[in-house]
Amino acid sequence: MSTRSNIILLTKSNRVRSIYCHYDGYLEHNGKMLLDNYTSTKDVKALISLGNIRSLKPTIDEIAEEEYTEGHQSFPSLRAYMSQVDTLFIEFIYLWSEEDESWWVSRSASREVGGAYLNTLFYHTDFKRLVVDKEGNVKEDYHNFIAGPGRLKDDSRPTYS
Repeated sequence: MSTRSNIILLTKSNRVRSIYCHYDGYLEHNGKMLLDNYTSTKDVKALISLGNIRSLKPTIDEIAEEEYTEGHQSFPSLRAYMSQVDTLFIEFIYLWSEEDESWWVSRSASREVGGAYLNTLFYHTDFKRLVVDKEGNVKEDYHNFIAGPGRLKDDSRPTYS
């Protein structure tokens, strides 16, 4: 079984570059691997430039040993990316914000709805900042989440609680 994820770069100009990662997309693997090893925009750009990957590894050289068939995808905005991402099969989206040099994560989720042809609605959650807790576990920061990374005109971050 695989836990599929996308790893995306959100540039300062709000453009998106995205790659697909087939295995180990859960927080304890990809989340930790990204927080530990891909900590600058330069690192993330090098990762994205590889194109789609089977599994995330600590270094670009280790990943580059695998065979690739598809390059990264580009989108004019985060909204354009989110409108096409597969809500059923992409279980995690890891977003690097070039603006604030940090990792964010969105999970796929579902909700039962009544009175509909298809009774289950699949969607991705708001992006939450990816953090490490005191015990060293990778977590979503539920006190710091937004619909998409970005700043308001007064340089504050929009938050929802």
